[in-house]
Amino acid sequence: MLMDDYKLEPQEIGKSLELYYRVPWMGYDKNITLPIDLMENLGASYLRNNLWVPVAGSKEEVTILISDPSNYQRIMEIQGILNARNYVFRVGLAEDILRYLGGTEEEDDTEGFDDVFKSLEAESGVELDDSKDDRDDAESAAAASGIIQLVNRIIIESDKLGGSDIHIEPG
Repeated sequence: MLMDDYKLEPQEIGKSLELYYRVPWMGYDKNITLPIDLMENLGASYLRNNLWVPVAGSKEEVTILISDPSNYQRIMEIQGILNARNYVFRVGLAEDILRYLGGTEEEDDTEGFDDVFKSLEAESGVELDDSKDDRDDAESAAAASGIIQLVNRIIIESDKLGGSDIHIEPG
């Protein structure tokens, strides 16, 4: 809102955040490549929802760009996930964090229900026979992957809509 309505520059807002949180500000830099080894166990949608991203480092020392460095619960969560020795935090605007992650949630969302249904239709030819002990693990994994995608999509959509419960009726 400050940038759109009052035409403030991101650097001005960043400097204010830096003074408020007493953490150095970091804006988006297209020359920075995110550390793949730290990103391998992190989902982009999880990082988007929590507004943080590792921007540099290794398991020895990692630099985290975060929208709210005063959120101690989130910091403890980050430390539990990354398990590095040292952490360096930088405060950043939500827009900058989303740019590092490849856009906003609306622009770069995970596949929708249509794609999941198409995947399920393609897998519909795979039959699961529980009586077979020697069934091919690849076949069963392929059939299960569409179901897993469907369940994940239902959970993601429910969370977006603020749902507290998910009710599924067999039919």
